[in-house]
Amino acid sequence: MSATIKDTNHIPHVINELDQLKRLRTRIGLFQVLAGPDVVNYAAINEYGGGHVPERSFMRSAALEAQELAADLGADGVRAVLAQKASARDVYAKVGLFMQERVVSKINEQIPPPLAPSTVKRKGTTKTLIDKGTMRKSITYVVEQR
Repeated sequence: MSATIKDTNHIPHVINELDQLKRLRTRIGLFQVLAGPDVVNYAAINEYGGGHVPERSFMRSAALEAQELAADLGADGVRAVLAQKASARDVYAKVGLFMQERVVSKINEQIPPPLAPSTVKRKGTTKTLIDKGTMRKSITYVVEQR
């Protein structure tokens, strides 16, 4: 009776994926090429304030609030890469989707200050940061090389 033993060495693949973790990054936000310059400018004015528009941070505040959870998600991703259950790109995409959802949730929270009465009259609603929902729908992420 004979037996065949096959030894598959996965170490080079795991090392490559770990190296990719260092070479990739996730960017979350509104990208001019996808959303268009008007939507990106509208988002920037609301994020930082400008002219008569007060600051209503939805990107920075969402990132700050989710920072610890995103780091935990990344750490779980590294463990998945080591166990060969995820690629480096999968890890960054998972963090990107998580942060995208957090930013959209932040927009839905009605960030103060309340709208001016003239703005409420023009829009027909008291919702801050949401007119037609274009900005909110334009929040996305990309996984790219550093």
